[in-house]
Amino acid sequence: MQNFLKSKLFKILFACTASLFGIMAFEISTNKPIFIKTIITAAAKPCTNAIISAHYSVLNFFNSFFRNGIYKEENEILKQEVATLRKKVVEYNNIKSENVQLKQALHIKNSNKNFNVEIASFVGRSPNNFANFTIDSGSGKGISAGDVVLTKNGLVGTITNVSNNQSTVTTILGLDVQIPAIDSDSENDEKGVVCGHAEFSKQGFCIIDHLNRSHSCKVGDIISTFGNSNYPENIVIGKIREIRNNKNGMSCFAIIEPAENVMCVKDVVVIKRRK
Repeated sequence: MQNFLKSKLFKILFACTASLFGIMAFEISTNKPIFIKTIITAAAKPCTNAIISAHYSVLNFFNSFFRNGIYKEENEILKQEVATLRKKVVEYNNIKSENVQLKQALHIKNSNKNFNVEIASFVGRSPNNFANFTIDSGSGKGISAGDVVLTKNGLVGTITNVSNNQSTVTTILGLDVQIPAIDSDSENDEKGVVCGHAEFSKQGFCIIDHLNRSHSCKVGDIISTFGNSNYPENIVIGKIREIRNNKNGMSCFAIIEPAENVMCVKDVVVIKRRK
């Protein structure tokens, strides 16, 4: 013990302790605890920073949580509004399409007093049969075989098979269709028969056949129906794309691009002959 009290380590510790007490006594007597405050502040600073950082992290977490909840709710509301608007657009387009069909039907009815009209909708298509399709109206609505079918754009075909609630439409691409037609754009009002063709029907085209060798038809002319007891007049069929000679060399035919794409038909007007 005596050796320790005489050692240099004891003397250093004693000097440091005495100095510390002296500084403390000075700060207390002057009421300016600068040194102690500095030590405490320095020691506490890391802890304070950690607490503040943790505080903001917690706040950010809960803020993010609540914001996500609000955004999710707003997204659901927006989705519902978009769905409602889409439904209204579809309804509007359906009404618009129906109105166009009604106007077309009224025009045809006024122009052809011997015919009545019926609006019908596409049901299904016959595969590999030149785009023939079924509509949702039949004999129950007064439709019969031979009635003409068209859209606002032009002629589609004729009714071939009928049940009480449905009918089959054979389109103008069909090989057994025979439609009297006229080229009103030509100088001599050239007449012929519109029908399907094994080669061109596959490409979506029909033809007007039995044109005179000396015809005055030209590419771009509009072909329409030539009215008789079965067909109303002046229904657009399509326009001429190309003119060719028949193999017999005695007549010509013209390839027609239909005014209506029969593969995309949805709503039609059926022209019913008066019984």
